[in-house]
Amino acid sequence: MNLMRFLDSGIDRIKQSESDRVAERLRRDWMSALLADETRAWMNLGQVDRGALRGVLGLLALAGFCHLHDGHDQDAPAMRVIRSAISAGEQCGHGGSVITREAAQAFASAASRAREIFRTASLGAIKATVLTVNNRLLQGGPSSPRWNQIRI
Repeated sequence: MNLMRFLDSGIDRIKQSESDRVAERLRRDWMSALLADETRAWMNLGQVDRGALRGVLGLLALAGFCHLHDGHDQDAPAMRVIRSAISAGEQCGHGGSVITREAAQAFASAASRAREIFRTASLGAIKATVLTVNNRLLQGGPSSPRWNQIRI
């Protein structure tokens, strides 16, 4: 038996175990942040709150990525609800980032779907989502002309 291969396999298991713990922590963090941002959106109806909009829309996008990485179709009912809420959030953004009642209702509906997606997402889907988002940010970054188009 090759001693180095044996040691490497142990290191690989440790790395895998650590990445699983990080993915589980991310799952909990995303669910907590989604609840906080959804609550902020309801508390600030009729007011400008770019932070709540960015938070909700970002977390809904993460849920969508997780759902797709788990092999679900982009036209699945949960994805349609999430896309509808993202569209409502974009409309709020174009309206000066004022949160409307209709948008908050769309956020609430999508957030319940997103929480279920986060709760049931495989660890592989969470890891793939993080890598996808990270790679997209690294490709463009602040120097990219599209960087400033992404704001709400």
